[in-house]
Amino acid sequence: FFFLMIRRPPRSTQSRSSAASDVYKRQEQALQTAYPTIIQNFIQLANKEDNNLSVLQSLVWGLGSFAKRCQQEVFTEKFNDTCAVVAKILNMPDAFSEDNAECTECAIGALGKISFYQNRGDSVSKEILDKFLKLMPLKVEPEEAQDINKMFL
Repeated sequence: FFFLMIRRPPRSTQSRSSAASDVYKRQEQALQTAYPTIIQNFIQLANKEDNNLSVLQSLVWGLGSFAKRCQQEVFTEKFNDTCAVVAKILNMPDAFSEDNAECTECAIGALGKISFYQNRGDSVSKEILDKFLKLMPLKVEPEEAQDINKMFL
């Protein structure tokens, strides 16, 4: 009996949906606030000289994911540093060797995400898009290839 007295009446589907939407919006705002710090940590780790290839691959994949999910105002602060990490990987002397191909393709994917989701409409953005398109298609990393190919749909 006591339980029935304190129990809330069931919410309508619409109010549950609205509540879930509010929670999602608050979480997204918190993430947008946290992204610059997280991205900076990824960049610092990627710039370490003693990184092994799988760590570097994970970091550049993460930077591409942040480029996809960050609002432009948030990502702008880290745009140049993120592009520098990607360029560092793509410019390695053996970047396109069999041993480095997966890491390189994650960097190409990050370049694509930067060009699609963080395009500022300037000459730098055009250069990034041109470089990305010249490096396509991805052939070694199937998960990254699927993600990048979806951007063209």
